[in-house]
Amino acid sequence: MASTKSSSVDEINTVTDADREAFRSMFIMFDSDGNDEVSLEELKSGLSASTGQVISDENAKALISKAGGTGDKLNEEQFVRLMENLKKSSPTLKETNDAFAVFDKNGTKRVRCKDFKKSMMSMGADPMSESEVDKFVSVANPERPDDNSIAYDSFVQMISSQTPDCPWIVR
Repeated sequence: MASTKSSSVDEINTVTDADREAFRSMFIMFDSDGNDEVSLEELKSGLSASTGQVISDENAKALISKAGGTGDKLNEEQFVRLMENLKKSSPTLKETNDAFAVFDKNGTKRVRCKDFKKSMMSMGADPMSESEVDKFVSVANPERPDDNSIAYDSFVQMISSQTPDCPWIVR
């Protein structure tokens, strides 16, 4: 039988029942002391482990507050709400493709690693380090590690198909 998977550009932002179940499993992993709550420190630690990015107390508290948490803690339902909010706020497939297309000077659907690396190490308030960019490129191009470019359309499809409990994010 043919796949019935939708090709909607917003599919990456849609929260499914399977996502909610994965978020519940994540809650158990984040709740390292087993007290049925995810504390501020557990949230920071879990997000850091899954994304590679250090999150400030201020940002973690804002996430907890937005999800309806009390003080510096989340119960399971609030944690699921937090994860739903994060997924819903992620860029759509089109937005992600458009972001990569900025680097595609020749219209080949490929981005030169050199151009990508230079930009990622100098853009924004929190630019990536060289090792972070190298890790990102290795994820983006695992079959051709010596290639000097990233096929961004297939990479965007690959990252959008990752499950919430198995993030690919390198920061």
